[in-house]
Amino acid sequence: MPGSYLSPAPQDLPPLKKHELRELFEHLDTRSTCDHTFAHTTQFLERRDIATEPVLAWLQMNGAGCDCEVIFNVAANWDAWALSPE
Repeated sequence: MPGSYLSPAPQDLPPLKKHELRELFEHLDTRSTCDHTFAHTTQFLERRDIATEPVLAWLQMNGAGCDCEVIFNVAANWDAWALSPE
Protein backbone atom coordinates (compact mmCIF):
# COMPACT_ATOMS: atom_id res chain seq x y z
CA MET A 1 0.00 0.00 0.00
CA PRO A 2 1.57 3.34 -1.01
CA GLY A 3 2.46 5.61 1.87
CA SER A 4 2.33 2.82 4.41
CA TYR A 5 5.19 1.99 6.73
CA LEU A 6 6.07 -0.33 9.55
CA SER A 7 6.02 1.32 12.93
CA PRO A 8 9.57 1.34 14.34
CA ALA A 9 10.38 0.14 17.83
CA PRO A 10 10.60 3.01 20.33
CA GLN A 11 14.36 2.57 20.80
CA ASP A 12 14.84 2.95 17.03
CA LEU A 13 12.97 6.23 16.72
CA PRO A 14 14.94 9.33 15.77
CA PRO A 15 15.74 11.88 18.50
CA LEU A 16 13.74 14.43 16.49
CA LYS A 17 10.08 15.18 16.09
CA LYS A 18 8.58 14.08 12.78
CA HIS A 19 8.31 17.63 11.47
CA GLU A 20 11.96 18.30 12.41
CA LEU A 21 13.11 15.21 10.53
CA ARG A 22 11.03 16.23 7.48
CA GLU A 23 12.53 19.72 7.64
CA LEU A 24 16.05 18.26 7.88
CA PHE A 25 15.45 16.11 4.80
CA GLU A 26 14.05 19.12 2.93
CA HIS A 27 16.96 21.32 4.03
CA LEU A 28 19.57 18.81 2.89
CA ASP A 29 17.74 18.08 -0.34
CA THR A 30 18.21 21.72 -1.39
CA ARG A 31 21.99 21.54 -1.03
CA SER A 32 23.84 21.03 -4.30
CA THR A 33 27.15 19.85 -2.87
CA CYS A 34 28.37 17.61 -0.09
CA ASP A 35 31.81 17.89 1.43
CA HIS A 36 31.29 14.43 3.00
CA THR A 37 30.78 15.80 6.50
CA PHE A 38 27.68 16.61 8.53
CA ALA A 39 28.27 20.36 8.14
CA HIS A 40 24.79 21.18 6.76
CA THR A 41 23.07 18.83 9.21
CA THR A 42 24.97 20.34 12.16
CA GLN A 43 24.15 23.86 11.01
CA PHE A 44 20.45 22.94 10.67
CA LEU A 45 20.37 21.43 14.18
CA GLU A 46 22.27 24.24 15.86
CA ARG A 47 20.02 26.91 14.34
CA ARG A 48 17.05 25.14 15.89
CA ASP A 49 18.71 24.47 19.26
CA ILE A 50 18.49 20.70 18.73
CA ALA A 51 21.19 18.62 20.41
CA THR A 52 23.54 17.53 17.64
CA GLU A 53 25.25 14.48 19.16
CA PRO A 54 22.15 12.28 19.59
CA VAL A 55 20.91 13.14 16.10
CA LEU A 56 24.28 12.53 14.44
CA ALA A 57 24.64 9.23 16.30
CA TRP A 58 21.15 8.16 15.16
CA LEU A 59 21.87 9.20 11.56
CA GLN A 60 25.10 7.17 11.59
CA MET A 61 23.29 4.12 13.00
CA ASN A 62 20.87 4.49 10.09
CA GLY A 63 23.52 4.52 7.37
CA ALA A 64 24.62 8.14 7.04
CA GLY A 65 28.25 9.15 7.11
CA CYS A 66 27.67 12.66 5.75
CA ASP A 67 24.95 15.06 4.61
CA CYS A 68 24.32 13.44 1.22
CA GLU A 69 23.99 10.00 2.83
CA VAL A 70 21.26 11.39 5.09
CA ILE A 71 19.25 11.88 1.90
CA PHE A 72 20.33 8.71 0.08
CA ASN A 73 20.24 6.28 3.02
CA VAL A 74 18.21 7.68 5.89
CA ALA A 75 15.47 9.55 4.03
CA ALA A 76 14.92 6.51 1.83
CA ASN A 77 14.03 4.45 4.92
CA TRP A 78 12.42 7.06 7.17
CA ASP A 79 10.53 9.37 4.81
CA ALA A 80 7.20 7.50 5.13
CA TRP A 81 7.46 7.64 8.94
CA ALA A 82 8.36 11.34 8.90
CA LEU A 83 5.40 12.10 6.63
CA SER A 84 2.90 10.19 8.78
CA PRO A 85 0.74 12.16 11.25
CA GLU A 86 2.42 13.20 14.50
